This record gives sequence, C-alpha cells and structure tokens, in this order.
Amino acid sequence: MITNPMSNVNIISGMQFGGEQPVPSICESCGMVRAYHKHDEFTWVREKCQCDYRREEQRQAAQNRARDLQISSLITNGLRELNIPNRYSRTSHSDTRFTPLMAWAESVTNQHKGWFIYGGVGFGKTKLAFDMLRRATEFGALIIGRDRLDISRIQRLGANWLCVPDWVNMQKPGHNDPATAETLDRIQRAYLLLIDDILPKRPDDPKYSDGLPARELRPSAFYVEKVHSLINDRNNRCLPTIITSNYDLAQIGKLFGRPTMSRICEMCEQFELTGRDWRKGE
Repeated sequence: MITNPMSNVNIISGMQFGGEQPVPSICESCGMVRAYHKHDEFTWVREKCQCDYRREEQRQAAQNRARDLQISSLITNGLRELNIPNRYSRTSHSDTRFTPLMAWAESVTNQHKGWFIYGGVGFGKTKLAFDMLRRATEFGALIIGRDRLDISRIQRLGANWLCVPDWVNMQKPGHNDPATAETLDRIQRAYLLLIDDILPKRPDDPKYSDGLPARELRPSAFYVEKVHSLINDRNNRCLPTIITSNYDLAQIGKLFGRPTMSRICEMCEQFELTGRDWRKGE
C-alpha cells in the first residue's frame, strides 16, 4: 500500500488539503490506483475507484428502498384516514369519459382548478368523485418532497371529504363536542377536499320537483352562509376541490347566490354526468 509522506495533510472523505500534490493511493479491495486532482489552491480530490462507485450505488439503492417504504406507508395511512364509505370503497370507472378527471387526480398537486360534477339523481356522481379522491391517494399524487432523494423532506398532503348537509348540521348550536370540532378541523386543513352533494334534492317534497323554479328550492340562510364560507375559503387558498351537485351552475347561482356560483366557476372545471339511475337499475 502506498502511504502519504505528508504529515501536515488532513484526509477527509477522499479530500486532502495542502500545497503539494498528495501521493496516489491504492484501493485494498480492487487494487485500483487513485490519483489526486487539484480542486482549488489548497484542496485535492481523490479519484473514485470501483469500490467507491459500488458503495455509492448501494447507498443510493438503500435510500430508494427507504423512500419507497415511507411513501407506501404514507399512502396506506392516507387511504385509511379517508374512511371512504363501504359502498364506494371499491368502485372503478373504466369509461373513457372520465380519463381527464382521473389524470387530474393523479397529478393533483400540479393542478390549480378542481371539478364541479353535476347530473341527475343516481347517475354516479359520488362514485366518480370518490374514485378520484382514492386515485389521487393511491397514485401518490399527494406525496411531495423538495428533493426526490431526501427522505426527510417527504410529506403527505391531507385529503378529506364531507357530505354538505351533515357538515352544516355539525356547525349548528349544540354540536360543539370534541369529536365534531376535530372533524371540522380536518376538513378545514385538507389540501384535497371532496364536497359531496352541495344541496340534495328531496324527491318526497313536491316543491323540490325539477319542474319548479329554483327560487322555490332555496336553502336556509344558515346553509347558504356556511357553504359560501367554505367555497370562498377554498377559492382564496387555491386548493383543489371536487364538488358534486344535482344542480347545474345556473341553478346553483339561484340557490346560493351569484358570489358562490362565481367562485365555483373560477375554481372548478365543469363535468356533466349523464346516464341512468344506477340505484334503480334503469
């Protein structure tokens, strides 16, 4: 083995410091001679041998495995935390009409607009929306990191969903228990949010039939206030949002007012879901 006669040179990770060029060294494992090249006036950098490259590859592979395991864990936890209702837990849409929506879900962190999905009762709007929510989680679209190889910087952005009537009821006086407060907080902090059934139709009530003008379907002032506040907050923070509705945007404007409709127009692309009532098998 060739030794370095310079006693005043420090060796740090293949680098040496001093005015004179260090003597080449020989790797004890592969036998390769490793010369030194000048990096600056007082720094010399040693050439890499086969062993150095092999160690780097092994270290890189270990980092990649650790990162994949961490991402897999984040995805699994994210799906568990979504707590998707059983009836929508295994839905799958292969219809090519939905390709743009699924592509959006797979890259949701790069999207600036969400989706407003509207159509008749039982057409599958909620199924489609939950598929998008699950697709975004399963494909790791909510996993971010400034440096792909820096495991410490990986994090998962939150995703959640709400059924609007239930969410509004949670905010009425008397629903101030800790569990309710925690649910509302998770919804508020969600990066990706599904706002399901912004205003349900009530088929048992004649005044909610399709033939009557929207002014007769108007929800309560409290309901309108809470929905507008939610939409306004999501729009101001430019957060991706999926909204399902039995009403189109023109009807939404009559039901909730133009300010709410305008914000939905700004923050969402529109998708009309047509077909048949799958619940009735029509």
